[in-house]
Amino acid sequence: MPGQPIDEAIGDLLKSLNKGQYLLLCSAIQQLGGELRIDPAAFSRMLVAENPKMSVSASDGPIVLRLVG
Repeated sequence: MPGQPIDEAIGDLLKSLNKGQYLLLCSAIQQLGGELRIDPAAFSRMLVAENPKMSVSASDGPIVLRLVG
């Protein structure tokens, strides 16, 4: 991914997702109104940064994913 155009990098990332990962992403995009905008510079920085931490909770019915920190 580093060194290639961002649109190609994101395309490669999408191709590498398994079905569950793809469905989670689709669900998130649907909840955003059907569109997810990605800032190319921010995405490039994220490629070399430590992955964000995430928590998962399903205690009140729907499953809730939250970014932590």
